[in-house]
Order: sequence, then C-alpha cells, then structure tokens
Amino acid sequence: MDSFDESTLTSGTFLRDGFGRLSFYSVRHIKASEKKAFNKLALQKLGLHVSPHGALQDADSPGFEAIKQSEKFSLKLTVQDKEASVCFVDRRFFGRDWLHPPVAPAAGAPPILVFNSIKGGVGRSTALFVLSIALSRAGKNVLLVDLDLEAPGLGALLFDGSAPTFGVLDYLVESALGGVSDDDLPMFISSSTLIDREIGQGRVDLMPAVGALTIQNPKMMMAKLSRALVEVPGDTGRPTTLIEQINEMIIRASSTSHYDVVLVDARAGLSEITASPIIGLGATNLFFATDHPHSYEGYRYLLSHLSMLPVDASSDWRSRVHFVHAKAKASMEARELFNDKLYDVVSDTFYEEDEGDDVFNYSYDDKTAPHSPFRIFFSSEFIDADPVENASLLESDVYNAAFGSFIDAAFRVLGFNQEVEDAAASF
Repeated sequence: MDSFDESTLTSGTFLRDGFGRLSFYSVRHIKASEKKAFNKLALQKLGLHVSPHGALQDADSPGFEAIKQSEKFSLKLTVQDKEASVCFVDRRFFGRDWLHPPVAPAAGAPPILVFNSIKGGVGRSTALFVLSIALSRAGKNVLLVDLDLEAPGLGALLFDGSAPTFGVLDYLVESALGGVSDDDLPMFISSSTLIDREIGQGRVDLMPAVGALTIQNPKMMMAKLSRALVEVPGDTGRPTTLIEQINEMIIRASSTSHYDVVLVDARAGLSEITASPIIGLGATNLFFATDHPHSYEGYRYLLSHLSMLPVDASSDWRSRVHFVHAKAKASMEARELFNDKLYDVVSDTFYEEDEGDDVFNYSYDDKTAPHSPFRIFFSSEFIDADPVENASLLESDVYNAAFGSFIDAAFRVLGFNQEVEDAAASF
C-alpha cells in the first residue's frame, strides 16, 4: 500500500471498540481499493478482532471527528525495525474511569492522601486509622472517607454505635436523583466517638461507606451498591462519570468544616471504583504492598496502565506516588530484598527509559523516589485491630513501635512538622 507508510501510522489513531475489535483512522484520504486490501490482510492476521466496519478508515469515514476529539493514549510500536509512537483510543463498556486524565489538586482544598492496595489484609485501613490519631494529636482536623464500598470497615474502627445517618453509598445513589443538598450533607459525616479531644487536639470525622440507616437495614446494602457505581445521565447528553461524582463529593464534604487533611480508604484491587481515588482526586497515593508475589504482579498491571496516562508538566501526578512496605520484617536483609523486588517492578513499568533532566526516572538509592518505600513493621498487636474493644491501640507508645516510621514519612509528605518517637528506628 503506497499511501500507508510510517508517517500515516504516526499521524493517525488506532481504535479498540468495546468488544476489543481494532481499526485504524488515518488523517489522509485512503483509496477504496487500498481499504479493501488492508481489511483483507487484517482479517487474515486478526480474524474476529477486526472491526466489522473495516480495519482501515480515513477522514471521510463516519465517526472520524469523534475519534479525533477523544482522549488518547500514546503507545510505542516497532515499524520496519524502528520504534514509533502512535495514538490509541480505547472504548469500554466498563472501566472507563481508568481512561480519565489524572486530576490536579483542587486549589484551596486540603491535601488528600489515598490508601491503596492490590490485595486486602495488608493493614491499609489500620494504617489510615492510626495516622488519623497521630494527626489529631498534632492538632490537625482530619476527614476520613471510606471508598471501600464492597468491604466497608472504617466505621467499625471509629464509631461505637454512632455512625451518621447516611454514607458514601447513599450519596452516589442520590447523585442520579437530583443530588444531595448542602443542608443534608452534614447527615453523611460524623465525628469519631473514640477520640478523647484534649486541648489543642484535632477532630477526626468520617464519611463512612454505609450509614446508620443501612446498618440498621442490611437488606438494603446490595440494592444500593448496584445503583451506586454507575454513570449519571447529564443534561447535555454526556454522562457524569464515577470519577466526577466522587471528586465532587469529596470537595463538598471537605468544605463542610475546616479540615487540614483528607484521608481516603480506596477499594483494594483494580476495579472501577479504585480508579476514582487513584487518578480522580489530585491526591498523593500510598500504594501498600507486602513481600508477596501477588503484590508485585498486581502493581505491574496497575503501573503499566498508569504509565500511559497523560502528564501535566505543571503538576506531575507521578511525583505524588509513594509505596508503603506493609507488615515489614525487622531484619535488614528482608527489607533490602523487598526494596530490590519493588525497584524492578517500578523501573520496568512506571519509570521512563530515557535519560535527562525532564525524564521521569530515579536511581535505586534515591530516597525521594516512588520506589523508596515508607515502612510499617509487623506487629501482632495490630492483627485484626479493634480500637473499640482495645483502647490501648490508641496510645502513641503502642502504635509507634510499628507505625512510627510511616507516620513520620506521611507527615513529611503532607508538609506537617511532627516529631515522632520512632521505636522502629532501632531495627
């Protein structure tokens, strides 16, 4: 095909539809005979993975303008033994929030820390709770938001029978029915009953995944969940995505009082609800991992996808990613082994290969790098931690042994000054 050269490839756009079928849209006019020949060849090579509308389209084809205006990824392909960057549009029925460009921090809003993990059971929610106690003791007002909608748990850690009437699930369900008014918003947030507020001590508030109404009527839970994780039809015909709904919810919730920081507990794994906190809040992401194959494998998938998302040079979201080594063993050998494995994953999937001042890449020994982990040490006292039943877990000399180093690192990321007695420093 004379007109289908490297220039045509790099100036056009690949489209993968919702069923995974491929086509290529060229900005140049393509002869009908060449389209037919290309489509025949594509069908021989790819079979049912070719779009039924034809493998090769051009500016005269239906849908060209929509493709032109769509959000695109940049992919590298080898063409005639040379590497070339091509544009790629990915249509999806589900998981569309993972295609959303990362959001910058909202002006004037408190900083947001998002707690993420590939698997549950790594101590993510416990770490969030402990950090909120340390922040409160440093005089900071903290808002916690539980986005682990399919496995809610923060409410049980913070409330002794005094949850707010409604929770995040109710907010998202109401989004499709006209939304939540400013007057009703306080019914979605409550102060923790476990915080003994002394003079100068901050407040810890929670917007739980589920409120008291759902707790008292558990048969409503699954029905609400099925209606919460959906896009909301808009007046202009464009739906409001889940990312946009959650972003608006947290901005509104954090403006109901003076909060110094927002801590968000995200859903473990790679589900649609996980995309919202990771790329939709302008947050600093804390990726929790243990020294286990499922952590490394899962983060290879996640980081490989994130590496394709666009970057705003004025606010590079990648610099707000940090890893947390959870349930770390005390020995230096175990910690170095984790560091080695994590660096291999991050450098292979997340860092750019080129070198230079403007390239996103870090050396192994750079302590400011995403792969240089914060550390939480294993502690049997915090297995199945329940501060409602065991109030001693709220005492700093108890939690600092395992969490002191992590708390110190989190304070630095947030720009807060805090002296933490780091019992783990002796290891």
